[in-house]
Amino acid sequence: MHLAAYQIILITIYAFIAINDSLISNTLTQPAIAGMISGMIMGDLKTGLMVGGTLQL
Repeated sequence: MHLAAYQIILITIYAFIAINDSLISNTLTQPAIAGMISGMIMGDLKTGLMVGGTLQL
């Protein structure tokens, strides 16, 4: 799997926002949400949701 530069930048920006948001609430750091957003960025939403849902359990 080849990662494009924009995907790396978007994942990094998401991680920064999620870490800062976790100081206030845990919405963006929930595995299901993180998997969904990461899956959208990587172009495979289904796999992102499956991985996030599995980790949420």
